[in-house]
Amino acid sequence: MADADDAVLWAAWGETDRLNSLKISRHDGGQWCYPESVELDYPKGQFALALDNELNPWAAYVHWNAPEWQWMYVRRSADTWTRPAVFFSDTGPGSVPAMAPHPKQGVQVLWRYGWFARLLTAQATADSWTTPHVLDSFPMYLHPHHLGITRLDNRWLMAGWSCYPDNRGRNLHTSIGAGYSWTEPVHVVFPPPQHINNPPLMWMDRYQTLRIVWQAGYMLYSGRFDGRQWVEPVLLDSGGSFTGCTDTAGWAWVLHVRDDGRGVVRYHDGDSWSAPMPGPPDSLAGATIAAAYGRIWVVWCRLLSETKTLLYYSSADRPQVGIKPRDSAEMRVRAWPNPFGHRTRIQVRVPSLCRLTVRIYDCGGRLVKVLADQQFASGAPEFEWWPSGAASDNGVYFLQVLTDMKEVGTFKLVRTAHTRTRSAR
Repeated sequence: MADADDAVLWAAWGETDRLNSLKISRHDGGQWCYPESVELDYPKGQFALALDNELNPWAAYVHWNAPEWQWMYVRRSADTWTRPAVFFSDTGPGSVPAMAPHPKQGVQVLWRYGWFARLLTAQATADSWTTPHVLDSFPMYLHPHHLGITRLDNRWLMAGWSCYPDNRGRNLHTSIGAGYSWTEPVHVVFPPPQHINNPPLMWMDRYQTLRIVWQAGYMLYSGRFDGRQWVEPVLLDSGGSFTGCTDTAGWAWVLHVRDDGRGVVRYHDGDSWSAPMPGPPDSLAGATIAAAYGRIWVVWCRLLSETKTLLYYSSADRPQVGIKPRDSAEMRVRAWPNPFGHRTRIQVRVPSLCRLTVRIYDCGGRLVKVLADQQFASGAPEFEWWPSGAASDNGVYFLQVLTDMKEVGTFKLVRTAHTRTRSAR
């Protein structure tokens, strides 16, 4: 696990001969430090790991302590680890939690519990846990291991989960929010319902566009959020499994481990996916990928015998290709202030004569304002948006820009001050 500022890298693993012990080591930029041992209360299955904003690692897991399931956590502070503590319990079975740094403080945890699907999320700090918030609830099975959550920016998180809808196959859903305010789940509608493998990778690229990578059946896909729904499915590869991360430039990195154990790495620089690059020359069992210290890291296991497993790592310089401004002849969109209170101003650079359409949607995908839908000559027209009526609430809105009915991009607008405003101009 690595932090969003590229400044620290940790590796964690369980010991096969001591099921209640977690080993964790930090890379200091030059070498791996001696592993620390963390005593746990007999976890069942995998761990969730994350770094908070103070770069302290947290671990969360679930275990059976008759007559109930208990969700536990530990955290590191001042070079010591806390004792395992319970943050939730229930008699129904549950999932391995997912965890991400909270935009403000501590971490955000996502987990499933009960015989029917109830999806909960809560924020944890060094002092307390918030009351769990029900993110989704329905009478169908929620897959226990395919939960994902990520921090998008300094205000918002995105959660992703898969479930069996009406026994027709697993589907993938997403929601954006923080605290007790989350959007209605958005279904990833393509491809047709299939077995969802691995938690999804979700991120905001350097153009503030929301993107996702997931595996359905034997196919690895990516998509883009247009403010209302997930669109533009791209088939990346087939077979195997994947893991992913993002870096400080807003690039996403995907390690795809194929059925033969060999891995390939791709990155998305905000414009397109790179060609696949060969990963470390080994069978990458249990592999994960991270970005830290300006490099891309892969950590994996190698089984030497029934009683001995070694942990390996490899890193490579991050490519610099693609880190450049978009061509001056391209469309440019600017919104300021953003976040905003009473109003925001939007400027669109139009390189040539075209039909320009500018729309604003809320987080539920409902159209709330059309700022422009007409022919414009080359130039930089400006538009003002004064939220009013149903669109006057605080929260996230999405600005969609099209030229000649072809989408240029979708951009996030954040309203932070809930006050009575003038009517939209």
